[in-house]
Amino acid sequence: MYIAKRGNEKLGRRVHVISRPVGVTCPNTCPFLQEDSSVRCYGEFTELRFNKAKQAAERNLRVSAEQLYTAIIEANENQVDFRIHERGDFNLDGKVDTWYVGQLLRAIKKAIKEKTVPKIWFYTHVYSKIVAKLGGLHNVAAYASVHNAKDIKQATQKGFKLFAYVLNVRKAKGGNRDFPSHVDVPSLGRTLVCPEQRFGRDKVTCQKCRWCIEGKGNVVFLEFHGKKVLTD
Repeated sequence: MYIAKRGNEKLGRRVHVISRPVGVTCPNTCPFLQEDSSVRCYGEFTELRFNKAKQAAERNLRVSAEQLYTAIIEANENQVDFRIHERGDFNLDGKVDTWYVGQLLRAIKKAIKEKTVPKIWFYTHVYSKIVAKLGGLHNVAAYASVHNAKDIKQATQKGFKLFAYVLNVRKAKGGNRDFPSHVDVPSLGRTLVCPEQRFGRDKVTCQKCRWCIEGKGNVVFLEFHGKKVLTD
């Protein structure tokens, strides 16, 4: 198993992160992975640009509850936050990876029982009851990544209570500083726009904001438009 222990410029440095490979763990309905999409998947862009990132993520396709538990308590002992899937998702080969989600459930429940659980959060395009169940655990914020009212309805029916709505607005390099702090979202109402995307990561990181980390409410993200990456 591989855990990134230095976070990044967007998340903040005091974050431990587990990722999985993009594509094989993602639902084929994800709009960011469609061939005709003008919007790039941030995770896919990263793995195409940095081959070692993909190799590290592939080490997490099969991990045990004990390995995950060890990673979670280490984050707690170091007083850092824990991000599930900066890249990748809860699927495997076109369907929910129930074995993997089950290992996560066991690991987090054990950490909760022993009072060694840090703040944990994630975003997912996998609208599944077993994945939503993670969001019912202490200190875990589970966000369904949604693009329209239909997505919100499907995710709600599966048990999700927090939503990350992707707005059809391009994220500018350095932040969209003139963009409003809140926007009205179908089915969600007035929703906070990610402060990091508005002001830039030199001013705000996930750890400084803590809105999603602590599951304070729904959030709006802007679209990532990465440059084309040529591969052999």
